Amino acid sequence: MKLTKTQLRQIIREEIQSLKEAVKDPKLKVGQKIRFDKANKVFTLKKITHGNVGIPEDPAGTSYMFVGPGNAKEYFTKKTWNSAVKKGWLKKESINEGGQGVLDKDQADVLQAIVMMNKKKSPKAILKIAMKDRMLAKIPKQKLAKYIEEDLMMLNYM
Repeated sequence: MKLTKTQLRQIIREEIQSLKEAVKDPKLKVGQKIRFDKANKVFTLKKITHGNVGIPEDPAGTSYMFVGPGNAKEYFTKKTWNSAVKKGWLKKESINEGGQGVLDKDQADVLQAIVMMNKKKSPKAILKIAMKDRMLAKIPKQKLAKYIEEDLMMLNYM
């Protein structure tokens, strides 16, 4: 079987493309959280190792160490990370898009606005105002009070 120049070029292009995809940088940062769907556990990125010190199967020499509940550890290279994402085994947990614990993003935004508008008042007074809001009415009082105190502490640091 003889290959023509165009067929050979096409094969080379496909191989180069597959190599680029295999070692695509996942752009992870230390402290970032991921969720393993099979185990339904959240793991935190603790360490990024560059060079050949990490896992040897990665040509770029970069490995990622995640720590989960019970000090469980998971190691990824760029290649294994991309294959796990493609298979749907894990997902990045976005810190910016999430709310505060029980609250979703919209509820957290509303609560933060209420706290900012009433930052001179006591936490109990802010809690009464927040409980009147339709979006926050179904949240338990103790959790809402805790979130209000956290928001007030954050405002004091700013």
